[in-house]
Amino acid sequence: MVSTVSFGSTYKVNNSNKEAFKAFSEFAGKKEKEQGVSLSLKDSMSPKYPYNYYAEHTLIVPDEMDSEVEAYCANNGIEFRKYETKDLLNPNAIIKRISQPEEGYRLVNINAEKLAEFANKQDTNFEHCRSDYEEYYSDSVQNMLRNGDEFPTSTLYINPLNGLDSLCGYVSRNGNSPEKFNENQLIFTLNQQTNKPDHCVCFALKDLGIKNIPMYVNDDTYKACKLLGLL
Repeated sequence: MVSTVSFGSTYKVNNSNKEAFKAFSEFAGKKEKEQGVSLSLKDSMSPKYPYNYYAEHTLIVPDEMDSEVEAYCANNGIEFRKYETKDLLNPNAIIKRISQPEEGYRLVNINAEKLAEFANKQDTNFEHCRSDYEEYYSDSVQNMLRNGDEFPTSTLYINPLNGLDSLCGYVSRNGNSPEKFNENQLIFTLNQQTNKPDHCVCFALKDLGIKNIPMYVNDDTYKACKLLGLL
């Protein structure tokens, strides 16, 4: 839930000043072991001569560490960009940072309440994914949201047991209210698509109060979403 999020700040330092970057790397590396701290590195090499190397550290810290980080940076001539967690977790800010979908997928807004109603009666892996999120991945997902960079959202698959044509006919006869469907007539699946726990992102977004959750879907799932009134 929202109350479990540790509010604080996110600091970004790049290697435009190599000595300052090295000093910050050493400082951040020591702080990484402390409670509530997360450190990540993003780097890239220009594909053309002179093959410039770019690196950026992102340090996420709890509120009580802000003054220590900023004092260290001031004493060592380190320029940084600072983002407050409350701003990074603003729903509008979060939605703007969701990565564009891979080829063959599209980004849509799913009605979380209606999806939950379907999940109560249909075959899903939602409870398993939610359990994984709460037990293993909550810190990783929250750091994805607090990093300030783009991040992938969850990918949803919907498979009607008898195919899309059958689902279309069923909806035309019975409507698309969740209670109109037989048990396990549909299969809803959240699938991890990257090396990050992206399949759990939807739970963090829901916990932050986002009612229409951005998710990736392929063409068949998009058609099923339209038929089920989930968009």
